Amino acid sequence: MYTKVYDADGKLLIDNEPVTTVAMSTKTRDYMIQLLTGVVANGTGRKAAISGMDVGGKTGTTSADNDRWFAGITPYYVGVVWFGFDQPQSLQKFSTNPALELWTRVMTSTLEGYENAKFTLSTEMNKVSYCLDCGRLATDLCSNDIRGSRVATAYVAVEDVPKRNCDCHISVQLCGNAVANSFCPEEGLRTVSLLNYKRAFPSSKVFNVGDQSQCAPYELTEDQIAQGYIKPGPDTYQVCTVHTEPAPEPDNPFWPFWPTDPMSPRTRRADTILTRMRPAVRTKRKTPERATRSKPAAATIPSATSSTTFLTPDPGTAAAACPFCLFDARTLCVRASAYRKPI
Repeated sequence: MYTKVYDADGKLLIDNEPVTTVAMSTKTRDYMIQLLTGVVANGTGRKAAISGMDVGGKTGTTSADNDRWFAGITPYYVGVVWFGFDQPQSLQKFSTNPALELWTRVMTSTLEGYENAKFTLSTEMNKVSYCLDCGRLATDLCSNDIRGSRVATAYVAVEDVPKRNCDCHISVQLCGNAVANSFCPEEGLRTVSLLNYKRAFPSSKVFNVGDQSQCAPYELTEDQIAQGYIKPGPDTYQVCTVHTEPAPEPDNPFWPFWPTDPMSPRTRRADTILTRMRPAVRTKRKTPERATRSKPAAATIPSATSSTTFLTPDPGTAAAACPFCLFDARTLCVRASAYRKPI
């Protein structure tokens, strides 16, 4: 680049006054510095790091892997290195990026004797936690994503801080690897977050979208189907098809509580069992010792469906069978706690 050209006599031949234009705003420059320094700090450009000096850059590879690039910046200099052959050849035999290594050697040598320096950002930045899937403010659902936490942090200008919370995640319960339905047992269910995208595309050919398999199940509307819309692949999570009806009740006429429907088979069965039990208690042969005792009082078990009565045992005698679980002692039954009597 030149500004003026003089001849041998000192006569001005060309006066090339530079014309400057603003390539990008200050805020955009600061964002670019953050992105490029992130590549060197945590990305593919780690080998370009120079102790005590801020370095940013971007690696590059052509699709046929015939070229390798590295463009790097420092507070003092900018440099770009290309590595390849005059006649294109594959560079797959190189496990690393030769352009990156060459850039580092040249820039380290060039900066010898320079003071350590950092990039100066002019834009006020705020630290923000955001959702990697929608870019909005992160919530607990983002942290509970089935793939792992989808929360990231970044420094953004005050005016660029997201105003809305993430709405692309939805909380579901999984039964195995499927979304639980109302019949799935609560034991073993786990709560996770899935993507709440309901994608539909006007296409006659199915194509894949990377994170479609992490979406909650959904169906296209009738209007979408009529208009030729399709769902992209791969398939979303599906609703559990293993549990399709209520779990069978245990083989106990009194489970899980005393029947309240007088017409239910369980109530009639319970009354039948209790009626059969009653004579066995009442017809016990009295020994001479018991003959002098008064007849035990009858205790009625509160029930909306049965008027069956049970004998309340005297102290020291055998306990009457529990009407709830048929244990020999009423005090052993948890469900009959409201009807326990001292023995």
